[in-house]
Amino acid sequence: MDKVLLHIEHLTKRYDKETVALRDVSIDFKEGDFVVVIGFGGGEIHPDTLY
Repeated sequence: MDKVLLHIEHLTKRYDKETVALRDVSIDFKEGDFVVVIGFGGGEIHPDTLY
């Protein structure tokens, strides 16, 4: 069995009241895993951070 390096439970990320990027995500990252998270906007700056 692979060693768990990072355990996340019930993660939610919102940009505002209506924009939910992640909802109730639970995941284990194990030794040797290769993980990529891709979403809308990529590496761009979110417009809300400019104000």
